[in-house]
Amino acid sequence: MLDEKDLILRTIQQLAKFAAALLRRALGLAEQGHHEEALRELENGQRELFGIDARILPLMDADTLLRALGHSEKARLFVEVLLLEARLREESGDPLRGQQLRDKAANLLARIETPRA
Repeated sequence: MLDEKDLILRTIQQLAKFAAALLRRALGLAEQGHHEEALRELENGQRELFGIDARILPLMDADTLLRALGHSEKARLFVEVLLLEARLREESGDPLRGQQLRDKAANLLARIETPRA
């Protein structure tokens, strides 16, 4: 019988597989020159896999984002998605949005690595 910790671990492992597939699809699209489609794929993945709507992401600070994600390992996966989106935004001619996403990812990662008492 699975206990809660095992169930969480399995869920995170499944999410990691789905996130890796998402990143591969988006990278493949970008390599083919389909940056807008790759960005849509990432935004859809943020919503479907992580429950985060890309439209409200700019309004969320690291604490709120971590609470919404619910687990530090899930948040680490989300950071990877944010970093790829940042790169694609920069390559698509939107360096400001790219930097905002990099900052969001860095703040979230710092929050994960510095737990609150």
